[in-house]
Amino acid sequence: DKTSGIAGYLNHKLRACRDESAKDTLEKANYLREELYKRFSKQLAEYPTLHGSAVKGLSIEGSDIDIQVAFKQNTGTIADVYQMVDDFCNQEYTDNSLTAVRTQKHSLGLSFKVANKERRIDVVPLRQVNNGTGDNYLFVGNSSLFGSPTYKKTNPKKQLAALNFTLKQKRIIKLLKAWKIENSISIKSMHLEYLV
Repeated sequence: DKTSGIAGYLNHKLRACRDESAKDTLEKANYLREELYKRFSKQLAEYPTLHGSAVKGLSIEGSDIDIQVAFKQNTGTIADVYQMVDDFCNQEYTDNSLTAVRTQKHSLGLSFKVANKERRIDVVPLRQVNNGTGDNYLFVGNSSLFGSPTYKKTNPKKQLAALNFTLKQKRIIKLLKAWKIENSISIKSMHLEYLV
């Protein structure tokens, strides 16, 4: 029957893109969260939080984990906050499985060797707009040759609350993410989530 053939294929795809080392990567992320908290506790608005596909139950093989580090309003500019976290990741943080630290547009990308695979954890520095509102500034690095760093306003808790998915929707999103990777399609996973 044609329907069971398609359903069987899709179920096979879901099994094939399952994130087998998610638990090990999550343990690594929780250790990094603790180290970030130890280093910046007096300046933080809250304990560093996990965000992204791992929290939403949408991770597939190769998905990264995002750690958002929200600093209090009086910590300095968002560029200052970004630089402090950059310095910590590049100079103070030690982990035998850490293989690289990359400066990215909004975050710092840490690469680890976990279960013989390269895994990524992105550390996203934020600075509160007004303490207690949930609104934060997000650093936006240089995007062009003559551009200069800037920032944008975001509210991660509102974003997370807005994207509440059923089990069927989660399966569809995982399949779309696998399709995107297999076909080298340049679209953000967040846009696929909004589409679903």
